[in-house]
Amino acid sequence: MAQIEVVYAILLGFVITTLLLMAYYSVSMLFFMRKGLLEKSWKYLSCGAIIATIGVVDVLASNVTLVNGTNAYLVSNYIAVGITTIGAGFFVLGFRSHKSVFSPSGIKLEETHENNLTEEANH
Repeated sequence: MAQIEVVYAILLGFVITTLLLMAYYSVSMLFFMRKGLLEKSWKYLSCGAIIATIGVVDVLASNVTLVNGTNAYLVSNYIAVGITTIGAGFFVLGFRSHKSVFSPSGIKLEETHENNLTEEANH
């Protein structure tokens, strides 16, 4: 039984360290990505990572500190799932914004390439 608790504590330490690193790099990306094509998408992605980290830390904290099955445990988990879902929504917005930068609507790569070839032949 004691070995399981030691393994659980080690895994929990790795998870918390990874989450803290993810939150740190997300905050640094918020300040780093300014005034560019990808600014909007990286802001959404960074905010989503921070919010999802808060939700996961809430789940971990409630699993470590609260008794399973109590009302406080259930409420804490519901709140954490809601926070994590909001973070996932920001991820979706960020990926959508990122995609729109690289493939804007109305531009067809084949036509653009053919126009470039035609313009080069005329010069």
